[in-house]
Amino acid sequence: MTLRLKLISASLIFLGRLTVPHERLLNKLVLYGIDGSILTWIRSFLCSRQMIVAIDVELSDATEVDSGVPQGTVLGPLLFLLLINDLPTHVSSDTRVRLFADDCLIYRHITSPEDQNILQQDLISLELWAQT
Repeated sequence: MTLRLKLISASLIFLGRLTVPHERLLNKLVLYGIDGSILTWIRSFLCSRQMIVAIDVELSDATEVDSGVPQGTVLGPLLFLLLINDLPTHVSSDTRVRLFADDCLIYRHITSPEDQNILQQDLISLELWAQT
């Protein structure tokens, strides 16, 4: 019996710190075919929100919130999943992506230096995806 080992290079990416600009999310929803009154309702849910920080009895000034999804809501995680749904399309065909909640595992079988370069380019591509 011959044992063959394969080298796999992997990166775990935590997406929980991903900034979710409201307009970017709303534009993606339009691409998924969400429009009309549903899009208007989601826009109202996301936009024109303010945040105040309280420490003991002290309150900060109100600040406009232009990114993120409201925490503790049923809709928030669904909107986040819709935002990251296209992430796997931004890597090479032989690079694998596994999404679970706000974690992303990206991995590739490494058989040559070229595979290492491709995986690095895929990571750069995901970094650009996160910024746009």
